[in-house]
Amino acid sequence: MEREPNSDLRGMMNDADAFRRAGNYVLAREAYIAIWDDYQSIAAAINAAILFEATGDLEDAIYLMENVFEATRAPRVIRKLSQLNREAAYALGLEAFDETQTPAERVAGHAVAEISGILPEIPRLWIHTTADLALVNDVIDNMTSTFLGSGFTIVDRQMIDMILAEQDLHLGGAVADSDFMRVGNLAGANTIVIVGMSGTGAARRLQVRVLDIETAALRMQSGTGVAWRL
Repeated sequence: MEREPNSDLRGMMNDADAFRRAGNYVLAREAYIAIWDDYQSIAAAINAAILFEATGDLEDAIYLMENVFEATRAPRVIRKLSQLNREAAYALGLEAFDETQTPAERVAGHAVAEISGILPEIPRLWIHTTADLALVNDVIDNMTSTFLGSGFTIVDRQMIDMILAEQDLHLGGAVADSDFMRVGNLAGANTIVIVGMSGTGAARRLQVRVLDIETAALRMQSGTGVAWRL
């Protein structure tokens, strides 16, 4: 979920977040929409769209984001709107991407759209792969290029390697989140994007987890839908 930097709105956002954590998605959604209506909070609007999406109401999610974009022209709103339109196209059984796109480009675009909606205001990303495979690396290259084009900071791989050597850590196999947090914090990242792959053939999917270093919270976990298919 998006975070609201304005301290005047923090209490209202906290209340809405509490509804969401309790599973009261309708109440949470209405609370976020009220915050948007009263304060033009982009974070609240995106959260409301995410909850529309979570309950299968893509049409209202798109309508909300279209109105928010008209009012704000904010890049993160158009990213969310683009992601919702792609999801709607999938739901209709339509081809959501240009035929010239490779699977890596298509899935990378979807991953970036999903991740962008939950990043902090000034993202400093460490992108790590648990599957050193050519296809996954192609996805990461495309994601990295898009993030850099959006002005995000990407932690240099050499910096990570140096810290791993200093800490005598190896990030192969099963790795505790605490180790990721430790290395990411030392590297100056505030968000870790862990990219892997599961399945084979038609069941092959990109796996993405996003960890917030400042809160030690899992911010996003990719699903098994067609949008993640490689």
